[in-house]
Amino acid sequence: MDSIFIFSGTTEGRELSSLLAERGYDCTVSVATEYGCEVMEMQEGVSVRTGRLNQEQMCMNFRQKNYLCVIDATHPFAGVVSAEIKRACEQEGLPYLRFCRPTEWESEEKTKGKPALSFDTAGEAASWLKAREGKILLTTGSKDLSLIAGVIADPSRLYARVLPGVESLQACEKAGIPKPQIIACQGPFSVEMNTALLHFSGARYLLTKETGRAGGFPEKLEAAYACGVQPVVIRNPENRDPGGEAGGTEKNQFSFSMFAALIAEVDALARQRKEDAKVSTTTEGTLQRTLILAGVGTGNSAQQTQELVEALADADVIFGASRILRSLRAPEEKKQALYQADRIREELIRHPEWKKVLVAYSGDTGFYSGAQSLLKLLHTDAELFKSGFEVKVLCGISSVQYLASKIGKPWQEAKFLSMHGRRGNLIGNLLRYPKCFLLLEGCKQLRACALMLQEAMEKGVVRGLHIYFGYQLGSAEEETGVVTVEELFGRTAEGLYLLYLETEEDDRQILTPGIPDAAFIRQMAEGNAVATEGNAGTTEGSSGSGTIENGSSHSVSIESGSSCLAPFETGGRRTVPMTKAEIRMLALCKLHLTERAVFYDIGGGSGSVSIEAARLCIEGRVYSVEQRADALDLLRRNKERFCCENLEIVAGSAPESLTLLPAPTHVFIGGSDGKLMEILQTVMQKNKDVRIVITCVTLETLAEVQKALAQIGKDWREKDRVEIIQVAVTKARAVGRYHLFRAQDPVFMITVG
Repeated sequence: MDSIFIFSGTTEGRELSSLLAERGYDCTVSVATEYGCEVMEMQEGVSVRTGRLNQEQMCMNFRQKNYLCVIDATHPFAGVVSAEIKRACEQEGLPYLRFCRPTEWESEEKTKGKPALSFDTAGEAASWLKAREGKILLTTGSKDLSLIAGVIADPSRLYARVLPGVESLQACEKAGIPKPQIIACQGPFSVEMNTALLHFSGARYLLTKETGRAGGFPEKLEAAYACGVQPVVIRNPENRDPGGEAGGTEKNQFSFSMFAALIAEVDALARQRKEDAKVSTTTEGTLQRTLILAGVGTGNSAQQTQELVEALADADVIFGASRILRSLRAPEEKKQALYQADRIREELIRHPEWKKVLVAYSGDTGFYSGAQSLLKLLHTDAELFKSGFEVKVLCGISSVQYLASKIGKPWQEAKFLSMHGRRGNLIGNLLRYPKCFLLLEGCKQLRACALMLQEAMEKGVVRGLHIYFGYQLGSAEEETGVVTVEELFGRTAEGLYLLYLETEEDDRQILTPGIPDAAFIRQMAEGNAVATEGNAGTTEGSSGSGTIENGSSHSVSIESGSSCLAPFETGGRRTVPMTKAEIRMLALCKLHLTERAVFYDIGGGSGSVSIEAARLCIEGRVYSVEQRADALDLLRRNKERFCCENLEIVAGSAPESLTLLPAPTHVFIGGSDGKLMEILQTVMQKNKDVRIVITCVTLETLAEVQKALAQIGKDWREKDRVEIIQVAVTKARAVGRYHLFRAQDPVFMITVG
């Protein structure tokens, strides 16, 4: 069955895909919106994908199947999209067929009533209408609403008829069309319906596009003539620009009257492909090259599947790491010790005579396997894709399955981790998942793992740990058994290790922020910054945009938190200020953190926000930025106290110290040292969609935040991008046998993104 990729956006696109599916073609139909997907009828042989595509994304979609051709059945006014489709087809070497809707007016239609005025662009038509008085019914669709409304500059004149989809309604809102003047409904529209809407709106002008009979164009004109309304028409760009990039009368373009001709052209392409295949089979002996990505198990030939044995016998060449190749029963001349995806790619392109290629991977292809890198390359590399490989993936017995059977443990309940050539957050995962399998390579990684486990147990972070290990599984050196952390330090043999870690299952594991303030280390070394008295407070970190003098030679930052920061004095010992739990919890919730977030804590202070974030984002990275020496010392001690392996301490001031960090997904600003504008610009340049939470206690700082956002850009001032709240916390404390409430200073919390 031949596959066809169809870009649809019109009634004809839906009809065309249906006709082609009935003729036995496999049609992938791409529509831009959810509404476009909803109106597609369910049919065997037709699959629908939703969402707009740029040229690069089009190319990636074209590589998913061996498509026969691409049909462009988008709207005649979607010239930019058509141009991108053509370029993508040229890039991928695919035939491009354009389905053109006829939109030229019949002569009798032009002479009825008031002659229709026509313009090349929506902007020209809107400029003409601006100089006239009277209401206007817009039936141009939602795409040009903002342009038209901007030129006319009087929303009270405009009535918009649009499709009943979310995107269309959002476009009306963005254009400033009053809600009572929005008509959301789906056609086709009769003359009577158009007449009723013209009467309802009281329009003197009808602004529409030259969309042809399929777009209801004649019915609109007839209704306008009947109501004495002036039609204003935006010409079809494909009619006014023959042979242009967005249209024309090229050989591979078909009009509505040539529906059958387009299908005949598709059939001709299918016949030509079959003829080419016959020639290829005759001259080369085979139609297609085959690439097999095979999991070979743990290394014991007895574990290899019959499917793998047969594939090895048929292969022209076998790639893999030297250790894996030694375990395979195949002629040595077939074997090549290569496992890097990019180098295998070069060899595949260099040797078109190889018809059956096998790449061997240890264990299973779906478990921390290099097979995924090569699969990704096959889907994204145009030259490799054109080599014509049929890809097959063969599963194998993974080391996890093998060890689980040896120690009698079910593996479906466990989390799979690997430190084999990658970074991992072992303790964070072990706290979230009490049963974990961990892949390690060599004694260095084994001892590093043992050290992390030992420290976590000594600090009481991990309790009741049981360790099972496997060494060189499937080989003659294989070992399995139960070990202690101390015994892991004693291992000296190099090779591959697999650990199964099991802790006491603790249903009390908390998934929300809210570590008690008392759990953090806060005491500073003697001689460091002093605290203020009473109800005043400081930032979590060191970089406040304003300072107050406390009667000594020291200045204390008041940027964020105030009395919502924990006390500065504990038993007479000086402490670094810390955002109190209630404010910390709310800020972290407002951040909408994800498991793989890249999080900046600017003004890290004692590290309370950073540590909470690190424990929530166990697969992410947390960067705590701090410049004060005393706070940096506490940050390190608290990081060790909570065993946060995914927390990195950045010594320095922002924004300078942010330059080399990866782009953030989330940012908390607890202190800016007067550089708020520069910090915001830096993080937004790294990621325009970053989510930011800023806390402050003074009106001056709040004004600074608003000023900074206003200068950065209007997108950040929109109501759905910025939220400002004020939070006041009042807590009870025991005084003798009474409880008194003590109010803390209110805190402003600004959420951006």
